[in-house]
Amino acid sequence: EQQSLHFHIAYLVADAFGISKRDFVVGRLRGVHTASDSRLILVRSVQHHAAPVVKGLVRGSIVMSGFLVQQAKRGCVR
Repeated sequence: EQQSLHFHIAYLVADAFGISKRDFVVGRLRGVHTASDSRLILVRSVQHHAAPVVKGLVRGSIVMSGFLVQQAKRGCVR
């Protein structure tokens, strides 16, 4: 039973009609559980010295978000 975990930090800018332009600094944790062939993706906002607050942007915050992707019967993904 093996697990593989990868963490990285990303800086994203979102510009959508009707709302202020926003930026996000997020930490993403991706994992693979090889025995069950499932994938886990977790995302949350983080602070990072290389991504200070930018004037004119609203700093967005993601408290916690995640996905668990598993193989379903007959080759479908659920």
